[in-house]
Amino acid sequence: MQNQYPYPESDAVRSIVVGILLTLITCGIYMFYWQYKQMETLNAWLGRDEFSFGAWFFFSMFTCGIYAIYYEYKMATGINEVRANNDRDSVGFSSPSPYGWTRYGKPCDTK
Repeated sequence: MQNQYPYPESDAVRSIVVGILLTLITCGIYMFYWQYKQMETLNAWLGRDEFSFGAWFFFSMFTCGIYAIYYEYKMATGINEVRANNDRDSVGFSSPSPYGWTRYGKPCDTK
């Protein structure tokens, strides 16, 4: 079932270094765009509307960021599901990062 993504994986992968730099340059504003695009991509890959930027933003502000930690866990679980559904090695655990454990912007080898 590989390559069944709704749009190319290359369009969804973003440079972590560029993301960090733009977040610093824009005083954190780019982080909101980054989060929105992650949720949009994951919803498309899962084929359902599970992640909402509006809910994430509201509840994260309301709980002083605690909900954001839970949401990152939920997104990591969704990414593991996408990987498992597309015949990729699932990480087997969820990390705070929505892309799982990464090394230099690429997933770590789990073997």
